[in-house]
Amino acid sequence: MLYGDKSEEFEDVILKANNEGELEEVFERKEYKVFQRIYLSLQEDEIELANPMFLGIYNHIIQYFLQNETFNLEEYLMNLSPEFAQEVTNIIMENELNELSNWEGRNVFVKMKEVTTAQYVSETILSIRWFLVGQLIEELKHSVSKELEEDNSEHLRMTMDYNGLINSFSKKLGRVLSRYS
Repeated sequence: MLYGDKSEEFEDVILKANNEGELEEVFERKEYKVFQRIYLSLQEDEIELANPMFLGIYNHIIQYFLQNETFNLEEYLMNLSPEFAQEVTNIIMENELNELSNWEGRNVFVKMKEVTTAQYVSETILSIRWFLVGQLIEELKHSVSKELEEDNSEHLRMTMDYNGLINSFSKKLGRVLSRYS
């Protein structure tokens, strides 16, 4: 909402086969509008928001960005239902509160979000993917048979692959990801 109409350069990771037929990661930098990057990433991962309020706001704002070149908050709020407008106003006010905290006066120097929008968007998308993969691992855990004669090697292989994916997310984010159940 705050940066959706801004263009940023994002790094895409594509798996391509090399001359030996092995898959390797290829990094490409492309420019997207922030809303396009979020929309395409959520669509690629087949993720839908579970909270009906946020799903409604998300669908409405994507339609707004597709129809308008720039984001005009007042115009956008006029087109929202009162309950959505209240939630959007709360989100904007919370962001304003953080910006008005006079961090520099306390000798705390924080990068402004406008400077690191691409990083925030990429980190959020990777965090959502990490959560989704964590759910898949949990489902695999519950589907493992406790019978000794049952072959669970496929479940184990998939779990190891998913854990490798989480390690990849961790490297990209530059921090350790852990999940507590």
